[in-house]
Amino acid sequence: MEMEKLRNSVYLMGNAGTDLIVVNFSEGRKMARVSLAVNEFYKNSAGEAISHTQWFNLVFWGKTVAIAEALVKKGKMLCVAGRLNTQSYVDKKGNQRFTTEIFVNNLQEDE
Repeated sequence: MEMEKLRNSVYLMGNAGTDLIVVNFSEGRKMARVSLAVNEFYKNSAGEAISHTQWFNLVFWGKTVAIAEALVKKGKMLCVAGRLNTQSYVDKKGNQRFTTEIFVNNLQEDE
């Protein structure tokens, strides 16, 4: 893979935290969302087994929505490839907040 293609690339494998949420827009366009739990296992300095879960927000547009509708169910193991998308907003208290989502361009189930 060329390094140029890796500039904003994310590859994750984890479990869907919810069923897919699909939003329908005008002109037949769709967008879908789901959270993905990615588990990491390691041993700490005392030799104890540690499990750590990180949650990622996935967003599907275009052709990937149809694939997600067919594959994504709560708890199902998924493999995704996509890119990071960060946005900012101002909350009710006037604080600037940031959200990072993964815009998925490839989705497969892990059997």
